[in-house]
Amino acid sequence: MMFADSQLLFSPESLGTTPCARAAAASKRSLARATLDSATAILDGLANGGCGGLEQAYIAVERLRRRLAIGDATAKTVEPVFYEWYFRCIALIRRREFDALLDHAHRLPAISAVPLARSGDLDVRTGEPLTVTVPESGEFLLSERVVGGFPSAGLRPGAAAIATDGTTVHVQQLGRPDLELALPELVDSATVAVPGAPITFWQASPALDRVVADYQNDLAQIHLDTRPFQVRSPEDLQGGSAGGYVERFAAGLDLIKNCWPDLYEETCALTDHFTLIRGTPFIGGSAIGCLGVSFFKLLPEWSDICFADHIVHEAAHQRLHVEFELEPALANGGFFGSASPIRRDPRPLYGVLHATFVFMRLSLFLERVIEIEYSLEAERRLHRHVLGLYSGIEQLERHGEWNPRGAQLFSEMRVVADRLRKRIPSPDPELYTRLGPDYEPVRALTTAYYD
Repeated sequence: MMFADSQLLFSPESLGTTPCARAAAASKRSLARATLDSATAILDGLANGGCGGLEQAYIAVERLRRRLAIGDATAKTVEPVFYEWYFRCIALIRRREFDALLDHAHRLPAISAVPLARSGDLDVRTGEPLTVTVPESGEFLLSERVVGGFPSAGLRPGAAAIATDGTTVHVQQLGRPDLELALPELVDSATVAVPGAPITFWQASPALDRVVADYQNDLAQIHLDTRPFQVRSPEDLQGGSAGGYVERFAAGLDLIKNCWPDLYEETCALTDHFTLIRGTPFIGGSAIGCLGVSFFKLLPEWSDICFADHIVHEAAHQRLHVEFELEPALANGGFFGSASPIRRDPRPLYGVLHATFVFMRLSLFLERVIEIEYSLEAERRLHRHVLGLYSGIEQLERHGEWNPRGAQLFSEMRVVADRLRKRIPSPDPELYTRLGPDYEPVRALTTAYYD
């Protein structure tokens, strides 16, 4: 029996080397449960330190945990804004900013209100209202969705109760008329559906602004361009020259679905939102600190293959996050001194593993694209991604110290690389140096390959 359990634990599907929506969703839920447990521990630390007024934050965590427990295996889990809230807590703890941490903890009920309302947890017929705090500024946020177009006049700083009848969210304060918000409109504000897929464009939120600012701070270490990144407004997706975004991403998803249905299903299980930004230099990004969101700066005139490439790229990062955030693949993931297969800046070995895993997924995807309909662009991309895979494998072989599941993951990745070497023993520079505008040219990364 132990052997069978080990085989299941180390199966390609459970490790992520083979796309599997069921395994990805299960791991995403496990990560959500663990993060909720850690959120409770943060609240316990504040309470044990003498901080009060945390009852509603505790209630919010418990209700999110209950919502997670009753959902089916393929249901979305906690929203990305919860991860953003949680990792801000971690950052405040590391900086020992405990007053700010307490203020931040008090925001959790409002962050939780919309997902709980959507799940029926705040239904006035079956559940208790959730108490949130309207801040001194009067800027009232639910689940980090700004209530901009709603009549918020009349609310005062202090406690307010949130309940819903299934169609309307009622914000109640003693001695004040209810503020009534249409639940579907509140859920859909700042989002635009991707046709035919359970993913939405999410284009307005203070949480997104903070994540994008973090990206800019990171890239400022290696790029001199100081123009601020900006999250595009929802209106940018509608009409005019930018009206192609919705169609372009839908076409990219269709290409993934047609070439590799299992990968498409897994991508939909992992990805809640696409968020489009303006900014130089930036093409794509995703992070555990806003799990479920893929950030992009692609141009509508780029090809279906390009859009599919970057959707697959970011979903691969998310798969590695949900599989190995609780039990890291590398025992020395913080090691610096290895070359990155894609970026010029120094990266810890953990980042090299992520890049190598992404290149493995992209190589396998482009193989399938070529099998269905050959194009020179697909061949160029395949050679670029195979180059990144081979380079990353070399660095991981040289420097990696592995935990058990990580060792099996790397073994599976080497099997993939060895099979690809039979087709492409040496990537062709005539192909991979002509890739296009969405990846840095390899010639700019020479030191990453010859260290």
